[in-house]
Amino acid sequence: MTVIETRPETEAPPIGNAVPPKTLDALVGSSDHKTIGRTWIAGGLVLLTAATVISGLAGFEASDLGGFALVEDGDQFAQLWSLGRVLFLFGGVLPILVGLGTFLVPLQIGAPALAFARGASGAVWTWMVGIGLLIGSYVLNGGPGGGQGDFVVLWATSLGVVALALMWAMTILATTILGARTRGMSLDRVPATTWSFFVFSLFGLLALPLLIAELVIVYVQVRHGFLPLGSRLGLTGVVDSLSLAPTIYWLGIPVLGIAADVIGTHTSRPVRAHRAVLASIGMLGITAFASEFFSFASSRTADFNNELLIIGVAASILPILGVLGLVGDSLRQGTLRMTTALLGSLIAGLVLLLASVTSLLAQAAPVAVFIDEDTPVSFDLDRVLVLNGTTFHDGIRGMVLAATMVAIISALHHWAPKLWGRRLSEPLGLLGVASAAAGGVLWGLGSILAGIDDQAAYPVADLVGGENVEFFNLIAAVGMVLVVVAAVTVTVNALGTALAKGSGKGPDRWTGATLEWATASPPAFGNFERAPVVRSALPLIDGKSDTGSGPAPGDDATAADDDATTDLESSR
Repeated sequence: MTVIETRPETEAPPIGNAVPPKTLDALVGSSDHKTIGRTWIAGGLVLLTAATVISGLAGFEASDLGGFALVEDGDQFAQLWSLGRVLFLFGGVLPILVGLGTFLVPLQIGAPALAFARGASGAVWTWMVGIGLLIGSYVLNGGPGGGQGDFVVLWATSLGVVALALMWAMTILATTILGARTRGMSLDRVPATTWSFFVFSLFGLLALPLLIAELVIVYVQVRHGFLPLGSRLGLTGVVDSLSLAPTIYWLGIPVLGIAADVIGTHTSRPVRAHRAVLASIGMLGITAFASEFFSFASSRTADFNNELLIIGVAASILPILGVLGLVGDSLRQGTLRMTTALLGSLIAGLVLLLASVTSLLAQAAPVAVFIDEDTPVSFDLDRVLVLNGTTFHDGIRGMVLAATMVAIISALHHWAPKLWGRRLSEPLGLLGVASAAAGGVLWGLGSILAGIDDQAAYPVADLVGGENVEFFNLIAAVGMVLVVVAAVTVTVNALGTALAKGSGKGPDRWTGATLEWATASPPAFGNFERAPVVRSALPLIDGKSDTGSGPAPGDDATAADDDATTDLESSR
């Protein structure tokens, strides 16, 4: 045979031809992205529940300025508050999002596995070790305000390990999306959820190294005695670069992608302007990241000389509005079925929009100062709303975290047939969505009003503020309790379904237009029997004149599988 001869046509071997054994060593060393994704999700849900409880306790402690009931002094309160904040972000929300991406991305792009699958397994177990050490550092009087220098060093090191593990997983996600897409799937054809995880991963790969660099500086300062013990409370500000607007909108990037796919499926009307959705999601990644870091705003100086920060806070509203407006067409023209997944996605987007609009209040002072100094217009600057350095930003963070929690509940309900082969409980899901949304709004409202009433941003050694601060803090604490209810509900719902014996009611799947619905529920090892070929962003409804004429969510699972397979074959 010469080198120019055509290779004989042979039938490709099946991809999904093996099922990994269900043993402990198989779990630890698994290269199956579905097992790895479930591990991320399970660990994140447990720690999310713990984080909400800790944050709730700190919230109630702040509702009584006359003394401390749960802790001995302001330093211990600062430690409690810091642990809740760090664990919420790095132990709960981020790992769950990474887990959802790890599970869904290969299925949505028609890939049999993740790129660097063994590395993905290493990332999740590295994260678990790092989180364990991080919690231990707080328990042993370390943490950012701890009294034991060695364990303050452990806090900085373990948080750096956690950040590295998340970066590791995000690198693999981004690489998979770039290099493992099936034939015919260009980047503008990937589902909105996959695209959102791509932007989310790129953001993390740009932002987390800056956090790690700050932690290296903390390590050197504390380890070699350059930072006095009494000054260590300020180390809680290390995570501010990821916890304040507009960077906190990073968490909202997957919220928008999930909303587009879920609402399109549950209205039987996929979003028509697919590329516009992708562009809006990408825009949020740009406004949330560039304004914060390219304007050197990590110190949170809010004057108009830092105009990129102000513009970024304002501009971040536009992509959120854009995606909500585009999915609104599906809601208007489609067949509404009030499922937890649909309601959760819509409410998550609305709470995220509320947070982004409210954050504009913090820009009043720098804009007024700029106008007063550079134009003939004058202001009574004593009456300008000054919110930087107050709990106002904690309220914005609470609303964004709650919006992300609602989106997670929606995603788990939507993709539960793929994750575990059965649906989650709808009553528990609706309770979780309502509790997370209401709790997030109350948490945000209380903290925002306390900030307007001059309560200094946490952590502080003395809880002081205006006359109504205690009442506002109580509102925030009640909101945190509702968030705890939501976290417990979704954890019980998801883990109970995952650990249930038997096959339940069968696949019980939704009927979607993207490739994950062309596989079994849950998918076999390798995902697809043959590598699919796609021709559009909606491969399972190619050739249909009406995107709303497909089977409605909840139709017979067997018929849905047959339709999906037929449509997939017709696209080859």
